[in-house]
Amino acid sequence: MIMNINKTEAIRNAELSTAREEGIVEEKLTVARRMLMANLSFEQIAKFTDLDIEEIKKLQDEQN
Repeated sequence: MIMNINKTEAIRNAELSTAREEGIVEEKLTVARRMLMANLSFEQIAKFTDLDIEEIKKLQDEQN
């Protein structure tokens, strides 16, 4: 029984961690989109969001 609780708790913690990370990435993408609309450079956006410049360029292509 204790093993099941620990296993269940570990799975739930992993799911929460994954969801949290996905939320952080999505927020970075949202911020990057706003920065692109404000005409900031790829380098500036990368510096403040920790996204790769290639990923930022893809976001720009999606917006056009």
